[in-house]
Amino acid sequence: MVKISKQEFGDWLRKARTEKGVTLRKFAEMVGKSPTYISKIERGDFDPPSEETIRTIAKELGQDENLVLGMAGKISDEIRDIITENPIEAAQFLRTSQGLTKEEWHKLISKAETFKKKDK
Repeated sequence: MVKISKQEFGDWLRKARTEKGVTLRKFAEMVGKSPTYISKIERGDFDPPSEETIRTIAKELGQDENLVLGMAGKISDEIRDIITENPIEAAQFLRTSQGLTKEEWHKLISKAETFKKKDK
């Protein structure tokens, strides 16, 4: 997924919210933010919010938080920690896996899960 602009993120957020039939005020209440703040994100006036707020938005909209974080151009602290612990290997792995299909990614994930189970 390619990072989208703050306007595209705002457009996506407005569309996802309205498709759920949730008003701006109600949604702002659900995510613990002011309606003005949410409106400014939806209009593209503000950058996408913090990781914590994005996680809440994803939950309230029934979306995968990793997808919404990626759309916002954010990397979760958990992923950042994994990369920081093994920077060379993580970079090499990601460069090597660039261009794989979703099916190939799923096979890699399955293989990694098998490795983790063996180590326990």
